[in-house]
Amino acid sequence: MSIDEEHKPPRILPAAEFRKVNNQKQLKAYNGIIELTVGPLSGKAEIALVKRIAWDQPQTRLVFTGSSGRTVKIWTTFTRPDNSLPTTYESAETFHAHAYRLAVKCYQPQIPFDILLKEPKLEQYSRLSFDPEPMYRPDSIQFYLAQPVSMPDEQTHREAKLAEKSPLERAVPGYETEEACIMLFEAAVQKTYTELTAAENSGAIPMGQDLQPIVTRLAENCFLSGIPEEETVKRISYHYYMRLKSDVIRQIVRSVYQEYKGFGTQDSMSKEQRLALQIDEFMKRRYDFRYNTQVGDVEYRERHSFRFRFSPIDKRAMNSIAIDAQHEGIPLWDRDVNRYIYSNRVPVFNPLTDYLYNLSRWDGVDRIGPLAQTVLCANPHWPALFHRWFLNAWYENEKTRKAFQRSTAYQVISSNDQKIKKSELRYSLEIPEIGK
Repeated sequence: MSIDEEHKPPRILPAAEFRKVNNQKQLKAYNGIIELTVGPLSGKAEIALVKRIAWDQPQTRLVFTGSSGRTVKIWTTFTRPDNSLPTTYESAETFHAHAYRLAVKCYQPQIPFDILLKEPKLEQYSRLSFDPEPMYRPDSIQFYLAQPVSMPDEQTHREAKLAEKSPLERAVPGYETEEACIMLFEAAVQKTYTELTAAENSGAIPMGQDLQPIVTRLAENCFLSGIPEEETVKRISYHYYMRLKSDVIRQIVRSVYQEYKGFGTQDSMSKEQRLALQIDEFMKRRYDFRYNTQVGDVEYRERHSFRFRFSPIDKRAMNSIAIDAQHEGIPLWDRDVNRYIYSNRVPVFNPLTDYLYNLSRWDGVDRIGPLAQTVLCANPHWPALFHRWFLNAWYENEKTRKAFQRSTAYQVISSNDQKIKKSELRYSLEIPEIGK
């Protein structure tokens, strides 16, 4: 099982407050707060940069470092034109979903890192974080949003992405994510320090605290690696954040890119290697795949959209993937898509195991006994037998299905006897990803 809930930091629900009525969760108040998560970030410099940029927006109510130490949380507020907020769960859920999408569209163009998309549920929470320098603005400007009449269409809302207009401007064609430039930039950094260290060992004058020769040589290696000029300026500015002014870095990089020739000439990859990297990067950037062992097939969802649930993959989806790749200049065909999704590049997903390992700590309430009593059985020992079987079957979660089929309970559920409420028990045991 997962780590006990009591050993984790407390949960914070920014959007709403709930209460229990007759042992049922009920919405008490909706406050219109939208939480955006930016990351993962590499360290304190990037966290400070994102916090500063978010704070420059007058709509930001609160910005702080996430509990993982690698994300930044941004809180902003929404209200209706008459300064009221929804009072029912259904209206609040619809309002919140539209507000979340609007917040992403407003903040993403301002922030040089990805906003992690999360399904905008009222119950969405984050863990309590320790940030000694949170930024709080009680009089922040609110967003105004008219009450929507229905949930937004998942098919038509797209994430505002930070990427060049043309994938051909990338160092490796088809790479549109931060990972590609990070990989090339970090290699350039390593090469730069290796070359400068070798030069000093050969008798060159030590640089000391002077960053100009380092930045100049680093810009040269970025140029030869095929990193676009603006991307180089951004990366070097982040790398030497608060140690060298961005205007100085920009002038150095511009001089190097104007003087040198042979942009992106140092590429030793073969055509096959390049295509394999492009396909792998494209698939991981645009889609989430998983092989559902219970269904026995691959499921997918688009990463850069507001589609949060996995769908079975079919021929139409595979053709769409191939066409999307070709639009980015990647020579990807349907046979390549088929080969990729039915390979070890797609992780295995067992919904039963996933469900078990994400259960919260048991609250001490017996639910197995009442579940067994939903089946009418003349055997007085039936609830106890079912209770014993249930605990053993779920404890051996990797072998649950086989144990289930061999058990007495399975014989009852599969019985031809009518009016013993076996269907009610069967539906109670289903997990959404299994019992489709």
